[in-house]
Amino acid sequence: MERISTLGIASGIDLGALVSQLVEAERQSISGPLESQQAIAQGKLSAFSVFSGSLSAFQSVLEPLQSQDGFQGRVVQTSNEEAFTLTADTASAAGVYDIVIDQLATSNKLRSAAFDGPDTVVGTGSLAIASAQGGFSIAIDTENASIEAIRDAINAEPTNEIVRASLVNSDDGTHLILTALESGVAGSISVSGTGGDGGLAQLDYSSGGTQNLVELTAGADASLTIDGLRVTSASNIITDAIDRVSLTLLKADAAATEQATITFDREGARAALGTFVDGYNNMLATLRQQTRFDLETQSSGPLFGESSVRGISSELRELAAARDTQLNAGFQALADIGITSSVSGELSIDAERLDAAFDAGFNDIGRLFAGDDGLASRLNARIESYLDEDGRITAATDTLDAQIERFGERREVIERRVEAFEARTRAQFIALDTLIGELNNTSAFLAQQLAGLPGSGS
Repeated sequence: MERISTLGIASGIDLGALVSQLVEAERQSISGPLESQQAIAQGKLSAFSVFSGSLSAFQSVLEPLQSQDGFQGRVVQTSNEEAFTLTADTASAAGVYDIVIDQLATSNKLRSAAFDGPDTVVGTGSLAIASAQGGFSIAIDTENASIEAIRDAINAEPTNEIVRASLVNSDDGTHLILTALESGVAGSISVSGTGGDGGLAQLDYSSGGTQNLVELTAGADASLTIDGLRVTSASNIITDAIDRVSLTLLKADAAATEQATITFDREGARAALGTFVDGYNNMLATLRQQTRFDLETQSSGPLFGESSVRGISSELRELAAARDTQLNAGFQALADIGITSSVSGELSIDAERLDAAFDAGFNDIGRLFAGDDGLASRLNARIESYLDEDGRITAATDTLDAQIERFGERREVIERRVEAFEARTRAQFIALDTLIGELNNTSAFLAQQLAGLPGSGS
C-alpha cells in the first residue's frame, strides 16, 4: 500500500496545526528568556541615550556661564537720549554722572567757487591736501584737469586717508566739496595748488593764509563737562573719559545738565542663575526617572541598579555643592549666594539671600561660576569626561551593544534548534498519520468482508 505523506490527509485530523502549535511552544520555551533579556538591554540602551541627551542639554546651559559676561552685565540709562547715549562693559563701575555738553565735534568742510560744469578745466600742476593727521599730493595734467577729474583723482589716491571729495551742481554752477574724514580741530584740512599753468591756485585754502575755498564747517573738538570736569575730544564718541564707558554725543546744550547712570544688571544675573538651576534640575529629573523604583507597584526604571549612573549622579551633586577654597575673597559655594539643595538633590534660589549676595559683592558671583576653574567649567569638564569615547556612559553603551549582538547570535542558534525540532515532530506526525490511514483502510476492508458473509444482515 502506498504511504500517505501529506500531513492529516490520511487521518482526517488537522495535524499540521498541531505541529505548528508544538513548534511555537518549543520556540517560546527556549527563546522567551532571551527575548526578555534583549528587551531589557534595549531599554537600558535607550535610557542611556536619554540620559546622555540630558547631560548634553545641561552642557549647553553651562557654556555661556563659563564667561563672566552673563553675571556682570551693566544697565545704562541716560536722562536724555537725544543728548547722548552710552554703553558700559562688564568691568565698568556703577555710578551716576552729571554731564553738560557744550559743543559737538564737527568735521571741516570746504567748498569751491562755482565752475560752469563738471568738465570745466581748473588747471594743471600739483595739488597738495594736508591736515594734522597727514597729507598727500596728486599730479594734475591736461588729461585730468577738469573739476570732475580732480574729484576722482583725490578719491582714488591710495594714500588719501584725510578727505573725501564730491561735486554739487547748483543753480550757479558746479562746486567741489572737500570733507575731512576725521572730526575735530586736528582733522581740519589745507589745500595748495602749485606749478603747471597756475589754475589749481583756485583751490588754495589755509586757515591762516589764502582762502580761495569757503569754509562751510570748521573742524571743532567736542567740549563737555563730566561731574564738573572739562573734557575735550576730536570725536563725538568718547571712550576714555569714564573708565570702561563709551559716550556718544548727539546734541549740545550748555544750559542743560544731563545724567548718565550705570548700575549692575541684577535681573540679567538672576536670569543666568535661574537658567543654571533649571538646567541642573532638569538633568536630575531625567536621571531620577531612569533610575526610579516604585515600592507600591514594584516597577523600576530601565537604569535602576546601574552603578555607573549612581556614580555619575553622586559626583555631580557633590561637585555642585562643593566649596571652592581657592576663591580667597567673595563667595566659595552656591549656598553662599542663596542656591541650596534639597534632600533629593534639586537646587532652588532663595531670593532674599541672593539679593544680599548682590549687595555684598555683585562681581564675585560671576567669579564663582566663570573662568577655567569656575563651577560651570568644572561641571562641564566632568560631564565631558562621562560622554567622551573613553567615558563611563560610552563604556556602558558599548557593553550593551555587544550584549545585544550576542543575543542575535544566540537567536540564530535557537532558530536552528527549533527547525530541527519541527522536522522531527513533523516526521513523527507523518508516520502517525500514515499509520492511522493504514488502520482506517484495514478497518474498512474488514467491514466490507464481514458484510459479505452469510447472515451478516442479522
